[in-house]
Amino acid sequence: MNRRRLLLSAVLLVCLAGILVSGIPLVRSFLMYREGMDTYEQIAEDVKIRPSRPAPSAPPSPSAPSGQEILPTESEETDRESWITAEVADPAGGVYTITVPEDPDAHHILREPVLNGYRLSELLIAHYDVDFDTLRTINPDVVAWITVPGTVIDYPVVQGSDNDEYLTKTVDGKFNANGSIFLDARCQELFAYNTILYGHNMRSRYMFHPLADYCRDESFFRSHPFIHILTPEETRVYCVYAAYETESVSYAFSEVSTVSQYLEYQERSLEASVWNSGIPLGLEQDILTLSTCSNDEGGHRLILHAVCVETRPR
Repeated sequence: MNRRRLLLSAVLLVCLAGILVSGIPLVRSFLMYREGMDTYEQIAEDVKIRPSRPAPSAPPSPSAPSGQEILPTESEETDRESWITAEVADPAGGVYTITVPEDPDAHHILREPVLNGYRLSELLIAHYDVDFDTLRTINPDVVAWITVPGTVIDYPVVQGSDNDEYLTKTVDGKFNANGSIFLDARCQELFAYNTILYGHNMRSRYMFHPLADYCRDESFFRSHPFIHILTPEETRVYCVYAAYETESVSYAFSEVSTVSQYLEYQERSLEASVWNSGIPLGLEQDILTLSTCSNDEGGHRLILHAVCVETRPR
C-alpha cells in the first residue's frame, strides 16, 4: 500500500513539474508582451501634450441634431441621392454623424459643418501634440506618430535600415515581440504616392490588431474612418477607403512612383476591398497603407488603405 502511495505521489509530482515547466514560457511571453505595452504607454505619457479642447467655432443650435449634414456650397452642387451618411468616432471618444458625397469630382470630401458646436476640421485634427525632440532622444529613427481614434493604435512610427529591424524591437531599442510600428524601408520620404506602415497583429489586441476588425466587421470599418499622422512639420488626417486580406507577396506593397501606377493602385485596391466606403479618390490625395499579419496558417496579410483629406502645419 505504501509503495502504491509513493508511486502515485511520484507520478503526481512529475505531472505537476511538467505543468510548471511548460507554463514558464507562457508566463515569460505574457510578461514580455506586458513590458512592451508598458513601454509604449509610458512613452505616450512622456511625449504627448494634450491641450484643452478648443472653443467651439459657433454655438450649437438647440434644435439641431447632434450630427448635422454636410451641405455643399453653391459652387459644389451635388445630387443629394449620391451622398452617404456614417457615424464617426470622435478623437475625444464621442460619436457624431457626417454626410459625404460620392461625387468623384469632389476635391474636398469633408465640408465644414458645425457638429455639437465644433467645426468638423476641429474634430478631425488630433487634440494633442507630440514632443518630437524628446521622442527622438529615445530613438532618432522616429519619423512620425500614428493615432486611429476609437482604437488602441496610438504609437510612434520608426524607420529602420530594413524591414526586419523593428519586427522584434520596441521604439526604445529593446528586444520585444510587440516590435514597433515602422515605415517601409523603401520609402524615401513620408507622404509620397503610397506610404506603407507595418505592425504586428498581437493577440493581446494591441499594435495593429484593429486591422482585423476593419477587414471583418463592416460597422467597425464605417465607424472608424480616420487616421491621424503627426510629424515634426505637420498633422495629416486620412480617410479609410479600403480593407481586405491578401497574400504575403502582393501588389499592396508595390512602390508607386508615377501617375499611371498610382491610378492602377487605386483601382486594384478598391476592387480588392471587402467594403465600399464611397469615398471619392483623386490625384491630389496621397495614400497611406497599413499592413499586419492575419495570423492564419497561410501567412496572409490584412491591409488598410486611406487617402489624405486634411493637412495642417504644426
